[in-house]
Amino acid sequence: LRETISRIEIHNGDNLEFMQSCADKSYDAVYFDFMFDHPNAKSHGIQVIHEYAADGRITERHIDEAVRVARRTVVVKCNFGGMERLARSGFEVKRGNSRKSFYYAGYDVGG
Repeated sequence: LRETISRIEIHNGDNLEFMQSCADKSYDAVYFDFMFDHPNAKSHGIQVIHEYAADGRITERHIDEAVRVARRTVVVKCNFGGMERLARSGFEVKRGNSRKSFYYAGYDVGG
């Protein structure tokens, strides 16, 4: 487990610009955790970080670049509003917690 964790790379910056600079199939997985399209305003955690979070939303360009860059999978954390759009794009959506406040959408790139 420690070996696996030591290989994780986190990049701070504009994710679309970063992915555009990457070679095809350069990472095993691409993970997105954008602010939700409809954030839960009652969530204390969201209230604390919301002013510091980037205001962008996932777009088709993000998905296209992530699929190009990923060798195996693309994962997106989303809420109910984003879930339907990702499902239409071919992602498999699974509930992330028992209260159904968020979901994970996965796309198997193959490889």
